[in-house]
Amino acid sequence: MAAGFSNPAVGFAVFGAVKLAGYTAAAALLRWSYGRSSAPVIVVGLARTVLGVVLGIGFGLGMAAVARRYDTHVNELSFYIVGLIVLRIMEWSLIVWFFFDRELAQKKKDMLFVALGILWSFFLDVPAIIGLISTGGLSIC
Repeated sequence: MAAGFSNPAVGFAVFGAVKLAGYTAAAALLRWSYGRSSAPVIVVGLARTVLGVVLGIGFGLGMAAVARRYDTHVNELSFYIVGLIVLRIMEWSLIVWFFFDRELAQKKKDMLFVALGILWSFFLDVPAIIGLISTGGLSIC
């Protein structure tokens, strides 16, 4: 039984919109804290959203292939979450470096914002996934 009305395109658009809004808000905080960025916050938010979508799809497909290929006794959800944390460390590190601290002059601040970015990404997953499911992007059986 599908939740909500069945329109995957709308579901994925809602998911992306939630992420874009959240990442743009995070970019505003980063810009305020670092006091500089040559890019508008919407560009940083869009970059983070696109990076997350592209790498997230690749990660999800890779995890699905591994799950089909190998029969392990490892808790798959734990394995997925650890992999997702590593992926998000890379994504947020790239965003902080590229837009805010190319010289890596503020390493403690950089690490703090990478950690906060990871937490923010997980927080945004909740309304984004609810939006995805409620608009028919995913089926719930």
